Amino acid sequence: MYSQLSDARQIRLLELLPAETLEAPLECRLSPASLDANIDFSAISYCWGDPTDTRDVLVDGRRHAVTVSLCGALRRLRRDRVSRTLWADALCINQEDWKERSKQVKMMGDLFSNASRVDIWLGEEDEWTATAFSVLSAMAADSSGTTLRDHQSGKQLSPSTIFESLVHLFSRAWFERQWV
Repeated sequence: MYSQLSDARQIRLLELLPAETLEAPLECRLSPASLDANIDFSAISYCWGDPTDTRDVLVDGRRHAVTVSLCGALRRLRRDRVSRTLWADALCINQEDWKERSKQVKMMGDLFSNASRVDIWLGEEDEWTATAFSVLSAMAADSSGTTLRDHQSGKQLSPSTIFESLVHLFSRAWFERQWV
């Protein structure tokens, strides 16, 4: 599945093909690109999750196992009509080639800096997610201390609900990563 990268600043990018439904099989293509070129791509920052809990993705027509976490991220980032160009380490780096992996990991700072956008995948939504993001949005938009309200019901949020939602959000594995 992986061809050799030809120079020291070369990476692989993932073209995530569109699908009209969330459940449709994930299909993508890998292609080499230079970090020194002006490329429009998004990098995905996520936690790999359980390496034994995987789902199949079609990469260049061949099945490739990815963790449930990356599968969820790709499903949510996929568009319905046009493809997206992404970089996700588990697919864009040949994980079985230790030499390549070492070189690519050393370039991650440049890679994330050169990305047009970085998408962070915290995992699937739970009962606290919407409230936590409502709280963060309200706090970012208005620091005057006005009452925070539930995004759906419009009811005032209690301090304990605000606290609980933020604790749940910031307890996700992504926030425990060393570089985060």
